[in-house]
Amino acid sequence: MFQFDTQVYRTSLKENAAYGGGGTSFSIMENFIQEEMTLKNIQYPDAVFVITDGFGDQVVPQKPSRWHWSLTDDGSSSCYPSTCKTYNLKDFE
Repeated sequence: MFQFDTQVYRTSLKENAAYGGGGTSFSIMENFIQEEMTLKNIQYPDAVFVITDGFGDQVVPQKPSRWHWSLTDDGSSSCYPSTCKTYNLKDFE
């Protein structure tokens, strides 16, 4: 599990901590995935889940259909491809 802003932070549910707070970069997540794949010789993740308002920089994932975006009220889906899956966060509250 990870958190992100302009960097990616490894975290866990046990930590119960929030990291970052300096803007939103979605592309940093794809960059992190690509680096992990290279460094660890692993496959692209089966799923990437993002909880956000959707406002940040553009991201073009290698496998957009594996990305699942849960957007807050009035969130924006303009920063990622339409082939990603989008959900309303309020539907899961």
